[in-house]
Amino acid sequence: MAQKPPAGKIKNFFADLGRHLRPDSSPNPSRSPSPNPNPTPPTDRQEQPEQRNIVKDYGATVWKATEMALRLLEKNADGFPPLKTAIGALVTCLDVAKDVIGNREEYTKLAVQFKDTASALEPYASKLAASDARGSIALILKSIDEEVAEINRKLERGKFKRAVEATDDQGDILARYHKIDSLFRRLLSDVTLRTYVEIEKLRKATDETLLRTLVPVDDARYNSAYSTAVKRRACTASTRAQILDDLRTWVKDPNGSKVFWMNGMAGTGKTTILYSFSKWLEDDKRLAGNFFCSRASALCGDLNNITRSIAYQLAHYSPAFRSELCKILEEKQNPHALYVGEQFKWVVATPLEKSKDAIPDGAAIVIDALDECNNTSATASFLQVLLSYATDLPIKFLVASRPEPVILKNMQTPNFSHSVLRLHDIEQSLIEADIKLYLQEALSTVSPVPPPDVIDQLTRQSGKLFIYAATVARYVNPEDKVVNSETRLGAILGISSSSPSLQEQELDKLYMTILLSAFDKDNFEKEELETASLILRIVICAIEPMTTSTMSTILALRQGDVTSALSRLQSVLHVQEGTSGLVSVLHASFPDFLCDKARSHEFHCDTIEHNTKLAHSCFDVMSKEFHNLESSYDSDSDVPDLEEKIQANISAALLYACKYWSNHLVHCDLTTSIHSKLLEFLKFRLSFWMEVLRLTKPMSMVSIISNTLAWFTPKALDHTFKETEKELYYAELFVNLTCTPVYDARYNSEYSTVVKRHGCTASTRAQILDDLEMWVKDPQGTKVFWMNGLAGTGKTTILYSLCKRLEKNQRLAANFFCSQASTACCDLSNIVGSVAYQLAHYSPAFRSQLRKILEREKQNPHMLNVGEQFKLIMESLQNSKDVIPDGVVIVIDALDECGNVSVTTLFLKVLMTYATHLPIKFLFASRPESVILKNMQAPNFSPSILRLHDTEQSLVEADIRVYLRKALYTMSPRPSSEVIAQLATRSGKLFIYAATVVRYINPEGINVDSQKRLKTILGMSSSSPNLQYQGPGLDNLYTGILSSAFDRAYFKEEELDIATLVLRTVICAIEPMTISTMSMILALEQEDVASTLSRLRSVLHVQQGPSGLVSILHPSFPDFLFNKDRSQEFYCNIVEHNTKLAHSCFDVMSKEFHNLESSYDSDSDVPDLEEKIQANISAALLYACKYWGDHLVHCNLTEDIHYKLLEFLEFRLSFWMEVLKLTKCISKGSQMLSNVLAWLTCKAPNHTFKETEKKLYDAELFVKTFSSAGSVERREHAYYTNPVLTNTSTVSIIPSAQK
Repeated sequence: MAQKPPAGKIKNFFADLGRHLRPDSSPNPSRSPSPNPNPTPPTDRQEQPEQRNIVKDYGATVWKATEMALRLLEKNADGFPPLKTAIGALVTCLDVAKDVIGNREEYTKLAVQFKDTASALEPYASKLAASDARGSIALILKSIDEEVAEINRKLERGKFKRAVEATDDQGDILARYHKIDSLFRRLLSDVTLRTYVEIEKLRKATDETLLRTLVPVDDARYNSAYSTAVKRRACTASTRAQILDDLRTWVKDPNGSKVFWMNGMAGTGKTTILYSFSKWLEDDKRLAGNFFCSRASALCGDLNNITRSIAYQLAHYSPAFRSELCKILEEKQNPHALYVGEQFKWVVATPLEKSKDAIPDGAAIVIDALDECNNTSATASFLQVLLSYATDLPIKFLVASRPEPVILKNMQTPNFSHSVLRLHDIEQSLIEADIKLYLQEALSTVSPVPPPDVIDQLTRQSGKLFIYAATVARYVNPEDKVVNSETRLGAILGISSSSPSLQEQELDKLYMTILLSAFDKDNFEKEELETASLILRIVICAIEPMTTSTMSTILALRQGDVTSALSRLQSVLHVQEGTSGLVSVLHASFPDFLCDKARSHEFHCDTIEHNTKLAHSCFDVMSKEFHNLESSYDSDSDVPDLEEKIQANISAALLYACKYWSNHLVHCDLTTSIHSKLLEFLKFRLSFWMEVLRLTKPMSMVSIISNTLAWFTPKALDHTFKETEKELYYAELFVNLTCTPVYDARYNSEYSTVVKRHGCTASTRAQILDDLEMWVKDPQGTKVFWMNGLAGTGKTTILYSLCKRLEKNQRLAANFFCSQASTACCDLSNIVGSVAYQLAHYSPAFRSQLRKILEREKQNPHMLNVGEQFKLIMESLQNSKDVIPDGVVIVIDALDECGNVSVTTLFLKVLMTYATHLPIKFLFASRPESVILKNMQAPNFSPSILRLHDTEQSLVEADIRVYLRKALYTMSPRPSSEVIAQLATRSGKLFIYAATVVRYINPEGINVDSQKRLKTILGMSSSSPNLQYQGPGLDNLYTGILSSAFDRAYFKEEELDIATLVLRTVICAIEPMTISTMSMILALEQEDVASTLSRLRSVLHVQQGPSGLVSILHPSFPDFLFNKDRSQEFYCNIVEHNTKLAHSCFDVMSKEFHNLESSYDSDSDVPDLEEKIQANISAALLYACKYWGDHLVHCNLTEDIHYKLLEFLEFRLSFWMEVLKLTKCISKGSQMLSNVLAWLTCKAPNHTFKETEKKLYDAELFVKTFSSAGSVERREHAYYTNPVLTNTSTVSIIPSAQK
C-alpha cells in the first residue's frame, strides 16, 4: 500500500510552485541565480537578432520554471490521485511544446498563465481531498485528461516535429493548452467559492442535517432500492443505441437547448431509456440530479418533492452550489416549504446562478414520468418556472413524460426553444429490432429456447410497446417461480393478432390472457377468486403501495391468503420480498386497462365500489387501533423513547388509514353506512387521529377535513345529516385553529422579506430591547406591554429583533406581524388561528385543553366571532397555566393595520378581561390610534407603555447615525461624518425617514447617481419635525422623491398620467397586484407599468419576476398621499380613484367572463378542472370578482356607476358566482352584496334606484342561500336560472338552486 503523504503536502507544493514562478526565484535550485532571472520581455517588434534572442531566452526561462513546478506537483499530489494523474499526463507532453508552438509571444504568455493559475491555487490546495474525486471537480479533471490525450495523439504521429509545423496543428495544440489552463482556472473558481470554514463545516454532521431539512426523496433516484420494487432497469445491451447516442450528443453540446423533452405513450420505454442514460451520466460525472416520479408512491408522485430532492443532489454534486445553498437555508426560513415556483427559485435557481462559474459544461438533471405526479396545477407551475429559468442556468434538464395536455401546453410556450423526441413516432422497424434483442435475452433461459420465428411473432405483436414485450417475458419466464413456460408461451401466441396498435389493442389482449390464467375458475375455489379479486383492486385503488402485512390488516384477511393471491399476479404486479416488501403496479398502463370497463370487461375495477370498501376499512382500523395511543401533557421532547413508542403503537395500517381515509371517502357515494362511520369518527376519534398525524408529520390535516367537507355538503343538500355537517364544521374549525396559521404573519417569514422587514442595525435600539427583555423575564411585571409610536419610529424593527432574541431563549410562544399590504396579515380574525397554532406547538398542555373546550361547546364554533374564539384560547391558557413556564410572551405588531375597528375593540376587550390571570404575557405595538388608545386606558387595567416618539431625541439620533453609516457604507465616495450627522438630524425621531433616504440614494439592484441624489436630499428645506404627522421632514422627503419620479422636464404628459394612475392604484388596491395584473386592470401596456414602478422603488416594493407583487414599503406613505395639505399636487383622492378601480373591475369582468364554459357536471367530473381554472380565470379577473364591491362602496353614486352595477346584476351575476365558487371565495360573495346594498340605500335614501335595490336584495339572498347550503360542488357550472335576470321570486328560485 502506498505511504500516506504528510498532511499539507499538496498545500506545500503550491507554496513551492509559487516560489519557482516568482520573478525573484531561480528556475533551477541547483544553480546560482542569474543577475536578472526574470527579465522583462522586450516589446519592440523590430526584426533584430538580439531582440529575438532575448524573447527566446525569456520564454525558455519562464517555461522551464513552469515545467519544474508541474513535475514537483506530480510528485507531491499523492493525497489527491485525480489531480496527480492529470498533471502527470500534462508533464509527459510538455517537453515538446516549445518545439511545436511557433508563436513565441503565445509560448511565453501560456507559460505565464500556467504560473499565475498555480500561484492562485496555492492557498486553496489543502481543500482538495478524496471526497472531491466526484461531481463537478471530477469532470474538470477528466476534461483536462481528455485535452492532454488529444495533444499526445497529435504529437505521437510519425515524425511529429515535421507534421506539427503546419499552422493548423500548431494552432490546435496551442488552443488545447489554453483550454487546459482554462480548466485549471475553473477548478480555481470552484475552490475559491468555498471558504475553509464552510468546507470543514460541511463535512460535519450539522451541515448534512441542514441539507436534510430539504427532505429529499431517496426513493426517487433512478437506481434506488425502490427502483427494484417497481422493476426499474436499464435497456438491454445494444438496444435504444441511437436514442442514447442522441441524448449524449445533446448533453455535451454547449450550444444545445437547455431543456430536452422526451415524450411517448405508456409502454414505449421512456423510463428504461432514462435509467440507462442516468447511469451513463453518473459514470461520466455529469449527473447533477435525478427524480423518477411514480404514481405507485405517494412521495415519488408528489411534485413538491422534486425541487427539494434535486437541490439536495446538486449540493452533493457541486461544492460551490452546496455553499450557496447552505447560505440560503441558514438565512431564510424554510425556503423549500414555499410553493413550487418559489422553491425552485431559492433552492435551485439562485444557488445555481451564484455558482455557475464553478459548474462544468455538460452536467444535467433528469426528471422521469412527470405525468405521474398527482397535481396537474403544480405540474404546470413547475414547468413554467423551469422554462423561465432554464436558459440562464449552467445546467441542462431532461424531462420525460406522456404527452399529457398540461405538459404539452407548457412545453409549447412561445419564445422558448427546447429539444423534443417523440418515442411513438420512431420508425417501427427500429423499435422492432430493439424489442427482438430484448426478447432474445429475456427468454434465453426458457427450455426449450423459443425459435427465431416465435421471437419474430412476439416482436410483431409488441408493436412499439416495450411494456408488451416486458409483460410477455415476466409471464412466460418469471424470475421467482417455476411455471410451464411452453404452455404460457403457447397461450400468448394464441392471442388473435390484429395489426399492432399503440391504442392498446395488443396490450389489452395480453392483460386479458394473464388475468384469465390467474382467475381460472377450474383451478381455484370461489372464495379464493373473490379474495384475489379484492386484493387486485385494492392494489389499484390504494393511494400509496402497501406491504402484504398492511394489506391483510386493512382488508381483515389472513396474510397467507394475501400472499397466495399476489403470487399469481406477478406478471402485472410487483411484490417485494419480505414482510416489509411493498406491492405495486408494474406499469401505469395496467390500472388504465382495469379502470376502463370497455377494455377489461369482467375484470373491470369500479373505483367507487372499491374506494367505498377502503374507506370502511380505514374507519375500522382506526376504531380498533386508537386505544393503543397514550395521552400525555408532556412536550414531545420530554417523552422518553418517543420514537420507539410511535413505532410500537402506530402500525403501518393505522398510519395508512389516518392519512388516506378522506382520499377514499371523496370517491364514494354518501350511503347510510358510510355516514355512520364518518359521524362516529368525528365524535369519538378526531383528537386521536390528529395526534397520530401530528406525531408522524406526514401531511396536512386541514386539507383532509376541508376535502371531506367539500365532498359532504353537496351530497347532503337537504341537510338530512345536519348533525354530521355540524361536526364537520367543528372539526374544520378545530383543525384550522391549531393547524392553519398565516405563515406570512410570522416575524421572519418569507413575506417579511417582501415588505423589507428586518432587525435593528447592530448596536442600535439597545436600551429599548434590554428593557423589553427585562419586562418579559420579570415575574412581577405587568401582563401587557403596549409599545406605541407614530409611523416610522421603528416599532416593527424593534419587535423583529426582540422576537429573534426571545425565540433563541425559548420565550416566544407566538407572534403575529400585521400588515395592511396583505389581506391575510391585516385580517384580525387570522390572529386567533395563528396564535392558537403556535401555542399548540409550544405547549402540549395548551393543545390538549383547547381540544377539550372545543369538544364541550354546544353551538357551532365555526360561527363564533373573533372575541368568542379568542375566549377559547384564553380559557385554554388558564387551564394549562401550571405547566407553562414564567417569562413567555406573545408578540403582536402593527395592530393598527388591522382594518376592522369593531373587531379590534372586541379583541382588546377580551384580552384585558383575561390578561391578569393568564400564565403568559402579551406585547403589542401600534400607532396611538384612538380605538387602541381608548381600550388601553380602560379603568382597572394598567399595561406597561412605551411611547417611542417620547424617547430622547439625542438617543434616537445616535441610533440613526449608526444605521446610516452602515447602510451607506457601499457608496463611493462614502458620505462624511458631517453629512451622516445632517441626515440623522433631518430624520428627527423617524427611522422611516432614514430608511427611505437610503433606498433613494443607494437602492439595491439599480444603478443611480447616488451623489446627485444625496445632494437633492441635503438641498431640501429642513424645518424641525412636527410629530403630529411626521412633520415637514418626511413630507419633504416624499415630495422630493415624487418630484424626481414625475419630473416634467424628462417625461411626456402621457407618461406622467400613466405613472399617476399606477401609483394611486398601488395605494388604493385591496391586496397587492403583480405588474401583469395591474396592466390588465388598468388596460395599460405591461412595459409602461414596469417603467413607472422602476422610478418609485424608494417608496414601493416590487418583487422580481412575472409573479412579483407590488406593495407599499411603509404605511406613512399612503397617509401622506391621502392628506391633501401634505401631498398637494401628488394627493390621491380616494373617492375618485376607487371609482376608477370599480369601473375597471366591471370592465374586466365584462371582457373575460365569456371564457368560462357552462357545464352540468359536478366539479369532480370536469376533466382537468384545475387547468381550466388556471387557463380561464386570470389574476385580474379574480381580483375584479373579489374586490369590485370594496371599491364601489368608496364611490359616489353616479349615473355611470349605477349603469355598470345594474348591467352586472342582470347579465353577469351567475358568472361572478361561478368564479368565486371555483376559486373557493364564495363565502365572500354575500357579504360583498350586503355591503353594496347598504351603500346604495345610503346614497339613494328616496329609493331612486328601486329596481337596482330589489335586484341587489334578491342577489344577496340567493348567494347567501347558495353558499350556506354548502354547494361547493353542485350540478351546474353556469346557472340555468338567474333570479335577477328572470325577476322570478326568490322563494321559487332557492329550492331549484338546491336541487
